[in-house]
Amino acid sequence: MISTGTFATNTITLPASQSPGAILFSPDSTTAYVPVNGPQIAVINVATGKTVALIDSIASVGGLAISPDGSTLLSPSSGTSNLVALNSTGVVANVPVGAINSGSQLFLEYGGVAVSPDGKRAYVTDFASGALAAVDTSSKKVVYSVPVGNEPVSVVVSPDSSKVYVANSFSNSVTVIDAATFKSKTIAIPKQNQGYPSSIAAAPDGKTVYVAVNNPQPDFGNAICWVVGIDTSTHQISSATRIRYPMALTVSPDGTAIYVIGGFSDTLYTISTTTHKITHAVSLQSGPPTQPVTGGIAITPDGTTVFATDTGTAGIFEVDVTANKFVKLIAVGQAPGSLAITHDGSQLWATDLRATSASVIDVATGAVIKAIPLRNQSYGIAFGPE
Repeated sequence: MISTGTFATNTITLPASQSPGAILFSPDSTTAYVPVNGPQIAVINVATGKTVALIDSIASVGGLAISPDGSTLLSPSSGTSNLVALNSTGVVANVPVGAINSGSQLFLEYGGVAVSPDGKRAYVTDFASGALAAVDTSSKKVVYSVPVGNEPVSVVVSPDSSKVYVANSFSNSVTVIDAATFKSKTIAIPKQNQGYPSSIAAAPDGKTVYVAVNNPQPDFGNAICWVVGIDTSTHQISSATRIRYPMALTVSPDGTAIYVIGGFSDTLYTISTTTHKITHAVSLQSGPPTQPVTGGIAITPDGTTVFATDTGTAGIFEVDVTANKFVKLIAVGQAPGSLAITHDGSQLWATDLRATSASVIDVATGAVIKAIPLRNQSYGIAFGPE
């Protein structure tokens, strides 16, 4: 410990053979939590500098987060694909949500997560096993795992919470799942629009689902691809807009526009949901375009501002979509990926495909409020209802 006033130091000795990792303080600053090998978490009294408890955990505890009331610790674990919740008594919930691949990697790579509008379930795509996990948000348990297509990467829930739609990147298809029965149906992307589905979003009225379909590789992003609309009543393609390398997309709150981040062009495209034509193209930065692995996008609840990423840029693009004007690049993380905005529109949260933390950004100022340690790289992100 180092005094910020005198710079005097004091050493806290942990139990024998323990190697400290990250450190986290309780909201009232009275307690410090330190992951140590074991696998355990050391609980330290800040005033006395003494270890007062060791919480038994799971293997390879990584970075920690704590609930605002100080009652619950959260920690992902390297070498598992579990969501882990901890409190002072130990493990509260250990939720396996996907397959492990590539050794110790938490392999939900390029995966997505969506929370149903009614707040009862979270749906997580598993890139490795080709499945969708339905998690009960109350019990923190997987209630069903639905086989979908090869390498699912994005998921969206209908506004009435009754249907779930999954974009399958290597199957050139969308899987629609009944949230009550878990029965599923595959919607094939037509041959003339084929490629790699990378992102999916639903219109506010639930009548159409839009899918960004990338071109086959390798072609360095030069081919013209598609944003296709799927009629949710017939499961037929209802529209197709030609666009260069569409990555992430979202729909405006009033349902009149689709916003698409274009990889290799560093452009935010606006597509009219009435004419299905590109109405605006906003350049996001000067210089040569980057080569993204994937991208993320989010729109403020009032529909005025879009935030977008491509993972070739260490920042988040901010665009005023009322004036169709690039505002600024918010420097954050190493390769920010998926984005989500809090329900009140005040904070933007970003995952990172290279850094072992997620970032929280103040929407009004663009300032990074905090970086939340996550140990492993993170992918999809979503907020439940208030």
